[in-house]
Amino acid sequence: MNSDEVDVIVMLTAREVREEYIYPALEKKVHVLVEKPFGNSYAECLGYAEAAERSPATLAVSQTLRFYPDIEWAHAMVKKGALGTLKTIVHDHYQ
Repeated sequence: MNSDEVDVIVMLTAREVREEYIYPALEKKVHVLVEKPFGNSYAECLGYAEAAERSPATLAVSQTLRFYPDIEWAHAMVKKGALGTLKTIVHDHYQ
């Protein structure tokens, strides 16, 4: 993030190293999308939220489904070419 050209970062790293990136990004007004789980503790998550309150940038949390059995099955089918050439995939997952 030594560039003024960065608008957003997507945190796919281990929770243990996110602090090194989230706080500096928010301080530089860079939007941050964090993959669940958000943090290691309530206090850590609260710290991120408070940093976001002080920043004009957005801090958001997303949930990934990539390790769910149906997603893994679909990925395997696409990788094998069993579904032909795909242009779009839409998946509704209700728990």
